[in-house]
Amino acid sequence: MTNNQQIPTLAELMARYTDEDETPIVPEAVSIQAILRGDVTDSGDIVMYLESVGIQVTCLADLERINADESEDELHAWRVAEGVAISVASHGEWYLFTNETMIR
Repeated sequence: MTNNQQIPTLAELMARYTDEDETPIVPEAVSIQAILRGDVTDSGDIVMYLESVGIQVTCLADLERINADESEDELHAWRVAEGVAISVASHGEWYLFTNETMIR
């Protein structure tokens, strides 16, 4: 990404990857720190799945490491303005992980 390109918002990213006849369900933001502390769970068990395939998650950037796994065709991670978005291809689901300071 070049300096003059903006990181998209989740809404922009979802609009880009959702068919025109579909209405995407905007996910609730979940704090990665709260998940790691055990205060909340992520409804898609994304963190647990990543750890099961050898990706230790300690921060938002770790979520993006799934993109380097060439055998992974279900999950894809994108940096978005709000944090990191994860899409699940087979279900058309989206998840949004943020830094705790971004949760209101």
